[in-house]
Amino acid sequence: MKRLAGCRRQTFVKYALLQIPGTLLLVLVLLVIDRFTPLPSSWFWGILLLWLAKEAVLFPLTWRSYQSETAGAEPPVGRTAEVIVPLDPEGTVRVGGELWQARCRDGGRIGTGEQVRILAREGMMLQVERKEDSSR
Repeated sequence: MKRLAGCRRQTFVKYALLQIPGTLLLVLVLLVIDRFTPLPSSWFWGILLLWLAKEAVLFPLTWRSYQSETAGAEPPVGRTAEVIVPLDPEGTVRVGGELWQARCRDGGRIGTGEQVRILAREGMMLQVERKEDSSR
């Protein structure tokens, strides 16, 4: 299934384990309802099967949110970033949708909206320089 390409077994197990409390709560509610207003057993099993089918349908749509990302992944050196808060010499840049603190290597000022090239990462600070073709 194309939608599950890249899904790891660990992700499925995490999803399944997180669904157990909700499923157990549903069973408990159905048993309490059955105690006061008897339900046909086919209703009990039908509702439970519909609940499990809902979980099976939602997994392909939501599995990415259960998958652990690699912590501390480095933005590739040489990648382009956009300046969000002017660098003078420090500010903020956007790299692939993420905001990073950045420092201009030569200590100069780089304005908002300009493009910079990532040179290195030191802790949570990126070292950048003005991209030559930064004019917009």
